[in-house]
Amino acid sequence: MALLDLGLATRCFTTLLEERIPTFPDWPGSATLVVSAGPPDLVAGAHALSFYLYHARKDAHTEAQDWGVGGANPQRFKPMGLTLHYVLTPRSNIADPHSRALADQLM
Repeated sequence: MALLDLGLATRCFTTLLEERIPTFPDWPGSATLVVSAGPPDLVAGAHALSFYLYHARKDAHTEAQDWGVGGANPQRFKPMGLTLHYVLTPRSNIADPHSRALADQLM
């Protein structure tokens, strides 16, 4: 499957995090989770997560793979596999350091 927009992979993960984490029994019911694809230093909120794509590189395993031709038309381009590197960072702007640390650990 060809994927021309890497943002689709990031949106899939951020949506999954945003929808699933608040359903856990330990999650405080009144807390609103903010999930962002932005870098960790730009994410703010009482309960905020940064899921940041910091590096994408060509996958050597799929580059060396011999892709078979399935039809009568010759294949013009080989698929290029990518390895995506993300950093997931909890960020809380709660004033009390103890409560902030606990909120980060909860996320």
